[in-house]
Order: sequence, then C-alpha cells, then structure tokens
Amino acid sequence: MSMPASLIAFALAAVQTSAVPSPMASICPPDADASIRVLVQPGTAALSGALNGRDEVIGEVYATVASDGTLESASIYRSANNMQLDQALLWASKESQYSAKIVNCKPVKSVLDFKFTFTPYSGDLSKDTARFTDFFKTLLATKQPPSGPTVLLDPDISPPVSLHVFALYYSTLGSFHALHFIGDDVIQGLHRFQYSAEFDKGKPGVMFVVDPAGNIVGFVNGN
Repeated sequence: MSMPASLIAFALAAVQTSAVPSPMASICPPDADASIRVLVQPGTAALSGALNGRDEVIGEVYATVASDGTLESASIYRSANNMQLDQALLWASKESQYSAKIVNCKPVKSVLDFKFTFTPYSGDLSKDTARFTDFFKTLLATKQPPSGPTVLLDPDISPPVSLHVFALYYSTLGSFHALHFIGDDVIQGLHRFQYSAEFDKGKPGVMFVVDPAGNIVGFVNGN
C-alpha cells in the first residue's frame, strides 16, 4: 500500500527540519586570553623632566578584566620610576577598552598585562616657546586668547573668565619680557609646559597644556 503524497511531503519536511542545528548550539567562541580591544595611548612622555635623559622608559600595569570586559582594577607592576608617567599609564589602562578571557565558551575574569613604552617628546621646544610667547603676548594685549588652528582651548581647563582675570593680573606687573622654561610633564595624555613669565615686577608662573597633536588646549596660572 503506497503512502499518500501529502504524508510523504510532511515526512520529508520533518526530517529536514530536525536536521537543521539550533543557532544557539553553534555559537561557542574559541578559548582566548583577555585582550585590549581599544588602546588609549597615555601620550608621548614628558620632555626633560620625566625621562631624565633616557631614550625610552617602559611602564607596566596589571589590569583585572571582568567577565563582561570592563576593567575592575589596575595597578602598577613595573614602575616607570616617575610618578607622572605611572599616573599616565594607569589613566591609559582605565580609558582603554577590553575583551574578556574566554574559557570553555564562557567569558571569565582574568588579569591582563598592560605595557607601554614612553619615548621622548618629538616637538621642538624652541618653536613651542615662541608659540607660547605669541599666545601670551596676544592674551596680554587683547585680554582674549588668540584664535587659530593650533589653539583649541578647552573651557574645562581654561574658562574664558579665568583667562581674562589672568590677563588683567599680569598686566599690573609692568612690561612683559620673556618666558623661561622650567619643566614639563604629561597627565592623562596631555603635555603641560611650565614657564616663568618675566615682568618688570616679578616672575609669575605660567603653564600651557597641549594635546598629543600639539594644539594648545589650556593656559593656566602656574603659581
């Protein structure tokens, strides 16, 4: 006795359906160590102050990455022998994004070794000094910072009102003569250049904050 065509079609459909694996059953990521998914560089190392004449400095942290890929904690494992560089390295580890370690198809908490090599600043200090001097002269003359492609002031670092107050204060010290470089460091990927400003009546401190591209993003009373 032959089977009806409708039953044969139903039986074939059932076989084909049962042969298709469940989509969830096929999703099993391979085992993998934790990794940095998005690396945030701590910025070029400070100039003369932090490197102390060395060609490069290596810093290293241990970053604890949770099973969801977030950073639970970070601690210095190998110090760069400079507090500013260590702070920059910890900041970079906190700002970076991670992928969790995978074991037996599941993400687990793990520790990731995070390294960074600090190298000397590649800019020209004499050119920076001239640029900062021009910025300072314009601020004193107009009570406003200059505008231009290399001046991108961050209001959180240099509120316009503060800049105006600084300019008025400096103007009471007589004639401005020069900026004298004191030192520098790097915090959270930003360079900070410290100067003394020579006037007839004193030498107040001045600090310029520069982003990794060399743009002036802040001007701060360094006293």
